[in-house]
Amino acid sequence: MEQIFRYIDDHADRYLQFWKDICTIESPSKDKEGLIKVADLIEAVSKDEGFSVKRIPNERSGDCVQVNYTAGPDRQSIALLAHMDTVHEIGAFGETPVHESNGILYGPGVCDCKGGIAVELLAMAALRDSNCNKNIRLILNPDEESGGYAGQPAIDFIKKAAKGCKAAINCEPSKAGCITVGRKGVIHASIVIHGKAAHAGNSYFEGKSAIRESAYKVIELEKLSRKEGITYNCGKISGGTVPNAVPSDCKIDIEVRFNNTNEQEEALAVLRSITEKTFVEGTVSEFRINHIRPAMECSEEIMDLFNRVCDIAKNCGLNRSFEAIKKGGGSDSAYTVAAGVPTICSIGVEGKFEHTPDEQASVRSLVEQAKLVAAIIANL
Repeated sequence: MEQIFRYIDDHADRYLQFWKDICTIESPSKDKEGLIKVADLIEAVSKDEGFSVKRIPNERSGDCVQVNYTAGPDRQSIALLAHMDTVHEIGAFGETPVHESNGILYGPGVCDCKGGIAVELLAMAALRDSNCNKNIRLILNPDEESGGYAGQPAIDFIKKAAKGCKAAINCEPSKAGCITVGRKGVIHASIVIHGKAAHAGNSYFEGKSAIRESAYKVIELEKLSRKEGITYNCGKISGGTVPNAVPSDCKIDIEVRFNNTNEQEEALAVLRSITEKTFVEGTVSEFRINHIRPAMECSEEIMDLFNRVCDIAKNCGLNRSFEAIKKGGGSDSAYTVAAGVPTICSIGVEGKFEHTPDEQASVRSLVEQAKLVAAIIANL
């Protein structure tokens, strides 16, 4: 491992600049132009390192990208995961979106998840320099944050690219001393309510308020949320026209988090039941599923992988130990697990305040996590 770690130390500055460059290219999930520019930069750097690059255009979002290091056709394959999109709208971080201060990098996607891409490419370059005997597939999604804008093609791309791999490592942002072995799944759904419009002064009681019906449904739904279990969040309500009219239409946008397939089915049944239940006579409601990301369910195979990683981290000169944790946030790890590949998550740069204008990451963690990823791949 000495040669691999030395390469990472010697080339850290170059990959720090790459990290800054890809974060400077702002790329919200629906900004196809920005995402293609990110993919272009990744492709250029990857080809300079001698890797092959496969790109699959997406009609709505940016390209799906796969970067390959090939040791041989009969060699073991390891998958790496990250995503190129961010939640931040363009301009949210000002005219100069990325800056470094006192060992901290600030900007859109610095930890979630472009820092992870820098970690992975630096680790791959170090492994290539040492003639690593594993095949490595770096799988990059243009649409992880919205969870559905790029649609089923992006999900199919991840599953197909990961299929047959010995293990998958997802470089979502890390937390010191922790590795994620399970994540909640996510349902994005809507309840659309139709009532009857009426003048709020002259014929108030002839109206059937869709907004009032939505209020009952929100209370009925959210009271079912429970710690460590299913949570129902009615995050957006839109409806009505003017204050002096009884509203005829309203829509509730809902996000549900769940731990496993059984809870997913339970949640869908609850959503349908509350949709069908009428609180304001004369209103009618319909249920729409917008997107479902399955849970990353922890398994015996994932825990075996976690334990092996812990041994590697202790025995390769890294002197690090980890706790296995589960998170409420979803990730693309759910799709590699669904493809039958044991997966560990949150191996990217160490950061905090992701999804906020204060998003930041530790610069030193680029080297630390690249060494960890390289050690795992070399020793699995």
